[in-house]
Amino acid sequence: METRIIKVTLDKAKEWYFSENKVLRELAIQAFTKKELETPTYQQIALMVGPFTISKEEEVLKTLAEYYRKPSDVFTTTRDKWFIGKNMYDGWTVIKHSSVMYTGISYFLREKDAKEALEIFLKEMNYTN
Repeated sequence: METRIIKVTLDKAKEWYFSENKVLRELAIQAFTKKELETPTYQQIALMVGPFTISKEEEVLKTLAEYYRKPSDVFTTTRDKWFIGKNMYDGWTVIKHSSVMYTGISYFLREKDAKEALEIFLKEMNYTN
């Protein structure tokens, strides 16, 4: 049997992954990891969370923080929390706050969520670090 190599974008693979077609789903799984296929794009998250009337960066950060927040999450000044911020040495990065909490900052309770959100944020804003 002759084999061929095909190129497929992540967006197309996600479409195949969530389709009813088992063959296309299997091709998507061969091309990308399950995590890549199941991680939503910013546009998908924005549809779930809703629009905000603030700057584009703030809107994206707030939308991502809302998406990753769980109903059981409780934010306090004594609990560790993370946010996405710009640092003059590293560019956009995940920063930890332990004993403070500032109004207007979109916090994440889990560092892994903040790191995943940072990747989505950079892609959505067309930024590179």
